[in-house]
Amino acid sequence: MNAERIKQQYIDIRTMNDKAKVLIAYNDDISEPSRQFFYDCATDIRNHCIQKDVYYQTIAPSKLTETNIMAAVYDSNICYIAAHGTKCSIINEQEEDIISTHTTNYNFNGKSLFAVSCYCAQILKDELMKIGLKLFVGYNSSFTEFPGYEEFYTSANSGLKAFVEGASVDEMRKIMNGIYDECYKSLEVKNPLAADALFDNREALVIAGEGNLHLSDLL
Repeated sequence: MNAERIKQQYIDIRTMNDKAKVLIAYNDDISEPSRQFFYDCATDIRNHCIQKDVYYQTIAPSKLTETNIMAAVYDSNICYIAAHGTKCSIINEQEEDIISTHTTNYNFNGKSLFAVSCYCAQILKDELMKIGLKLFVGYNSSFTEFPGYEEFYTSANSGLKAFVEGASVDEMRKIMNGIYDECYKSLEVKNPLAADALFDNREALVIAGEGNLHLSDLL
């Protein structure tokens, strides 16, 4: 019986992953000081999608525009962005809004957004939730990264990975908190200043969505 349950659970997850579509957008423009971090964030998520047989598409400079993002969001269940943010927007390498309170955001209705972006959980989150976004994961203050320490993208990306693997929003929140704890302890030994920055990132983390929401509900 246990073997049958495990087999059925595997089939259910594979069926979900066959339908899931992830948009990975990131700013690795040569002029961007954080380009390596944004690239590492995106690569980590891309590798996870490959490992889990989840369809994904990527958008990077010079294609990182509002028009391209909105078109891709329409055909995705999960939108992941690693780029700079403000209270009201997420911006590209030209400091142009790609998602903001002033863009046409109806394609986010029924979708999820994971943003490794500063401040966007302050005002942009509420605007997107108003028009039907089901899940928002982002930050309400600055997001700091220390070059060379994978703990920063490991912790930031842990929620999307858990969600893709079938976790509910409540379960995802617990997983993210646990991984942030693990990464903090790791950095305490390596670099206490980096550990302090990671702690601040965790404090700025905002997860908005129904606790029992699963990826399967967005398919």
